[in-house]
Amino acid sequence: MRITHIAIFAIFCDLPNQIALEPSHERQPDPELETLIHDKVSKGGYTSASEIVREALRLMEERDQMQELYKASMREKIAAGMASLRAGQGTDGEAFLAGLDADLAGIERNGQ
Repeated sequence: MRITHIAIFAIFCDLPNQIALEPSHERQPDPELETLIHDKVSKGGYTSASEIVREALRLMEERDQMQELYKASMREKIAAGMASLRAGQGTDGEAFLAGLDADLAGIERNGQ
């Protein structure tokens, strides 16, 4: 099976930032990818290479959305932490680490 879809190129080539290319720049996917696609179709999990591409794009979009949610959450936590530091509600780093060491020692003593 010879796959020539531009979407395959966009997903699997080493140029992930290029979404649309002129036809003269189109190239075939690596033989390993062709084999992977062929195997997925022949095993019955997918009916066509296009279906595989759609699924890959859907999963990439889902991953990108999850990464954006994670980044937004981290930004909120950092902002909250910085605000608490500005308000004088910080914890001395040495005291915090000493507390962690004490907690670990207690866990080790109790065999937990």
